[in-house]
Amino acid sequence: MNSIFRRNNSESGDANKPTKPVTLYVIRLSPGCRVTWWYLIQTKIPYTLVDVDVITLDDKEEGTTEKKKLPEGCPPEGVPALVDGDILVFGVHSVLRYLSSRYCSYYAFGKTLPTRMRVESLIEWTENELHRVLGYRCVYPQISQKYRLPSNLASDQLVETGFKELAFLLEYLENKLLATGTSTSSVYLCDKELTVVDFFVATILMQAEWISFDLRLWPKLKSWLGSMKSQNGWDQVHKVHREFVQELKVLNEASL
Repeated sequence: MNSIFRRNNSESGDANKPTKPVTLYVIRLSPGCRVTWWYLIQTKIPYTLVDVDVITLDDKEEGTTEKKKLPEGCPPEGVPALVDGDILVFGVHSVLRYLSSRYCSYYAFGKTLPTRMRVESLIEWTENELHRVLGYRCVYPQISQKYRLPSNLASDQLVETGFKELAFLLEYLENKLLATGTSTSSVYLCDKELTVVDFFVATILMQAEWISFDLRLWPKLKSWLGSMKSQNGWDQVHKVHREFVQELKVLNEASL
């Protein structure tokens, strides 16, 4: 995988870079923020990273912590948000599309129009379906009270039905998108080469580590995810994620 990615770096639009660094507002535990940050790293677009405090987005009491607010005009929870001069873009798909079209000739979006449209469509699917089910129905209700329903019974039912939906989506990834080829070293989700969809799907799947959910029933997918972890920039953008997973393990062990 890495050799293909290094070869493509020469095609990432180096001649068309912003005169001043763009500013990316992120919450590092957010998969959408991680994939946009990774895209800036891979395309070598100069950037400044601003961490948005989660407490700000949770609407907690003023003065409880030092806050770094989202830029003016950005809606609550509008991360990732990108400021480029007088341009404000927010939302993972919009930010990725803006960066790819303005600065790097649709780098990692595919080299043909049909592939690019498939990549764009799968970005939408990843955020609106895969993340909705895995994150908001399976993982987050087990981690944060913010995502639970009013009663424990309703929350438990939400998680239970979420896992049923998740199994269907994982089957789609395993048996449809990863159906071609026999070696995960040469198989990608929607093209013969790595696209931004590969990294985004992999980043969403990492959220399952918060609840120690194993992909062993989907061996191709699990192997593919392992290969994705060797990508340039992976360790950098997932550092806070790994630290959070360790914190959860300590808390779970302490509660036993």
